[in-house]
Amino acid sequence: MLLEMEKEDILTQPEWDRVVHSLTLAPRQADITWQLLHGCGDKQIAQNLGITVPTVRTHLSRLFSKLKLQGRQELVLCVLMLVRGTNQTVAVC
Repeated sequence: MLLEMEKEDILTQPEWDRVVHSLTLAPRQADITWQLLHGCGDKQIAQNLGITVPTVRTHLSRLFSKLKLQGRQELVLCVLMLVRGTNQTVAVC
């Protein structure tokens, strides 16, 4: 059973759409990023999305490389900075 989470819990739909567009996230990258924003770990993300833990880690690795980020914390920070319109966003992501 998928864990139901609404985007509006943390971000409004327009904010989330802007994040996905600004970071040019592929659909699965967006799904995984959304799960991370809700505090899910690899195992829970895999269960929620019906994929394996190694697949989650592969998507994350490619996402970090694409955005030139060091890890999950930087990804979450990047999203939050985009939402808040912080000028430092370009330097972080």
